[in-house]
Amino acid sequence: MYKIIKSIHRNLKNKIKNKIPAVIYGNNINNINIYIDKIDIKYIKYKIYYRDKTYKSVLKDIHFNPTNNRIIHVDFYNINKKINTVKIPVKVINKNKYNYILYLYKIKLVCNNKIPKEIKIDLSKYKKQKKIKAKQIKIPKNTKLIKQMIEENPIIISIY
Repeated sequence: MYKIIKSIHRNLKNKIKNKIPAVIYGNNINNINIYIDKIDIKYIKYKIYYRDKTYKSVLKDIHFNPTNNRIIHVDFYNINKKINTVKIPVKVINKNKYNYILYLYKIKLVCNNKIPKEIKIDLSKYKKQKKIKAKQIKIPKNTKLIKQMIEENPIIISIY
C-alpha cells in the first residue's frame, strides 16, 4: 500500500513556510527537488505526485534538526520496475518471551517492484542464548539478501 503525497516544485534559493524540502532520485531519473507537506513516517512506500507525473518511491532517509527533532529534509528513492535495492525495517514478534538486543534495525534486500513493508522475526521460534544471523531469517518471496554494511552474514539479533 502506498501513502499518497502531493508535492510542488522546489526552488533551491527560496524556502516555503510549513513545507518540508525533499528530493526524489533513483535509476533513470534526474534528481527532482520538491516541497511536501508533513508526512506520516510509518509508511515505507509513497506515491508522489509532481507536475502531472506519479513517482512510486520508498522512503530512503529522513534528516532531523538536532535541537528540536523536527524533520528538515526527506529523501525518496524512485522504484525501478525491475530491480531495487532497499533497506526494509525489522519487526520483532513475541518480544515478551526473551530479552534481546536488535543489532540491525533495517536489512538490505534486492527485490522487484513489490517491496515488503517489514521483515518479521518471531522470537518464539528460537532458543535462549541464540544469535540470529541475516541468512537465518525468513525473507519474502522475490527478494534476495545482499551484503549488509561490511559483513556478508551479520548478527541481526541476540537472544539472552
